[in-house]
Amino acid sequence: MMETAKVRIGSRESRWISRESVEDEEEDHAREEDQEDGEGVERKLIRTTPVFDPLDVEANEVSIPIKDDLDQEFNLRKSIILALQTLGVVFGDIGTSPLYTFDVMFSKSPYHRKEDVIGALSLVLYTLILIPLIKYILVVLWGNDDGEGGTFALYSLICRHAKVSLLPNQLHSDTRISKFGLKLPSPELDRSLRIKEHIESSLGLKKLLLVLVLFGTSMMIANGVVTPTMSVMSAVGGLRVGISSFEQDKVVMISVAFLVILFSVQKYVTSKVDLAVGPALFIWFCSLGLIGIYNLVEYGGTAFLAFNPVYIHYFFKRNSTRAWMSLGGCILCATGIAELGVMIVTTILVTLIMLLIWQINLIIVMCFAVLFLGLELVFVSSVLCDVGDGSWVLLVFTAILFMMMNIWNYGSRLKYQTEVRQKLPMDLLMNLGCNLGTIRAPGIGLVYNELVKGVPAVFGHFLTSLPAIHSLIVFVSIKYIPVPVVPQGERFLFRRVCPQSYHMFRCIARYGYKDVRKENHHTFEQLLIQSLENFIRREAQELSLASDDDADSDTEIQVSNSRVIVASNGIMYSLSIPLLANEKPASEPSTSSSHLSRQDSPSAAASAEKNLERELALLYKAKEIGPVYLLGHGDIRARKDSWFFKKLIINYFYAFLRKNSRRGTANLSIPHSHLMQVSMTYMV
Repeated sequence: MMETAKVRIGSRESRWISRESVEDEEEDHAREEDQEDGEGVERKLIRTTPVFDPLDVEANEVSIPIKDDLDQEFNLRKSIILALQTLGVVFGDIGTSPLYTFDVMFSKSPYHRKEDVIGALSLVLYTLILIPLIKYILVVLWGNDDGEGGTFALYSLICRHAKVSLLPNQLHSDTRISKFGLKLPSPELDRSLRIKEHIESSLGLKKLLLVLVLFGTSMMIANGVVTPTMSVMSAVGGLRVGISSFEQDKVVMISVAFLVILFSVQKYVTSKVDLAVGPALFIWFCSLGLIGIYNLVEYGGTAFLAFNPVYIHYFFKRNSTRAWMSLGGCILCATGIAELGVMIVTTILVTLIMLLIWQINLIIVMCFAVLFLGLELVFVSSVLCDVGDGSWVLLVFTAILFMMMNIWNYGSRLKYQTEVRQKLPMDLLMNLGCNLGTIRAPGIGLVYNELVKGVPAVFGHFLTSLPAIHSLIVFVSIKYIPVPVVPQGERFLFRRVCPQSYHMFRCIARYGYKDVRKENHHTFEQLLIQSLENFIRREAQELSLASDDDADSDTEIQVSNSRVIVASNGIMYSLSIPLLANEKPASEPSTSSSHLSRQDSPSAAASAEKNLERELALLYKAKEIGPVYLLGHGDIRARKDSWFFKKLIINYFYAFLRKNSRRGTANLSIPHSHLMQVSMTYMV
């Protein structure tokens, strides 16, 4: 066994050890990265720490833009338009809900005393103060994800500070995105570190967190389905007050007509619809304010007594059961119309953010969690009494959406794990040679897969099914990063797979959860090929600079029975490991040939320049012919020895969702002439 030598370079420590000890110590991820770069098992020395991923290097070189495409110059006109759209989208629900708050509160439990009315008004007033004002405006809005809010944005914020994702495709290069905004917990706060480590090491907590997020998202979508219907029917139903002959059947028909028109128009011009509704709601709010001022002047300031919370105590003391039942109507002043479940999930996620990211005092965090969770659970207990009056429809929608999301997540996770297990060994590609055992025809083959490392099994199906494969292969992985938007300049990351003569690359196309993939295949191809050309040029430039540094000021140190060169930039090279990936591994150097001379440097630089010209010429020729999308049409099936419910979920429910989901070919508008598919079955 070869001895281990350590060399201190600045503040980093690198060590070279034998291949045999690496097999026992290194993780699978580091071994795969070394193999993809073309380092075969016959090489005797490799670098173990620090491990530099080409993806990380490329990500570090991405310039962080001061202002991205979404940033807009502040001016008064845009602010007014944004305010009107916000009125139409956000405050429209809050502004119309009080219309039937008191009606619902007093319908089931009528009150006759003046103090009870003041108590109910005080309950509504403090509900608005505690939930919309204190909780959301003063606390939750600070938990925004680069300006984005909601359950998914809070979950994304947590994912950036702790590895809670159940899909094992996290890369360190993801944190290099300028939109990432990572703020690691302070080392001095042991509580934050303990919470982070506990979450990352507990599979149960990760699943629980995901279930909470999916439940909150399902409630929000279900609320979006039901709320427009209830609002339009309530508005149209007002005609029955002024027109005695107006029947309920006509209310339903007119409401359906309005809903069809609204949703048909909103599909194409959402912002214009919001802009049209905004001024109407502005007039509505102004009218409410003026009516309130008139009533205060006309009937006195008795309503100001509601600011005294004692009236809430008296209200519940005199009408304990009826007051509790009226809470279901009271919550309408702030939300529904269903969003109570979303509010509970938001409270839990914000509490976790307080502990993990903000690192607030534990007493303050506990006060926030106990106050708002207790308040919202009390409201939920009252709302559940009205399930039989129509709220069950909302719960059914929520249950269906929640089940669909869980099935999709479960099936996708099993599919990804199966792809990881079935990926092709790098030794197999090495044995096939640079022609991959077939003919390399001119052109670019874009092999779509979900793996962020390793060669997918579907590529093996193409090799065995086609008489020729493209001269340039790019494994494209569409990956969603826990950020709202990925800037266009940071969209693609490349690395080389196998030695240089194989002309195989990996491309990770990164998108945020708010990025809409609207680019057609022409735009996508141009961006990808341009990024690939930049990567090839940058790689050649780095090798050339490294070669120049070696020629100028190289020093030699003895490491066991081999020699290691330390360049002026601090990078170490072993004489038994070739600098260029397409060279064959050298044999054990002798004493007479173990020194590098200055005469070798120009030839190495010239060779690197020729390799660059040759590869760019291959790229340009392939670009003229055009890329072809190589997709695997996978059929997901449960193994025969799986339990019954797994077979039911995978073979029927998940298969149905995949069959009816929008595929990547539709998102990129890929023409059939540029598309090749190979069918394969994944046994999960």
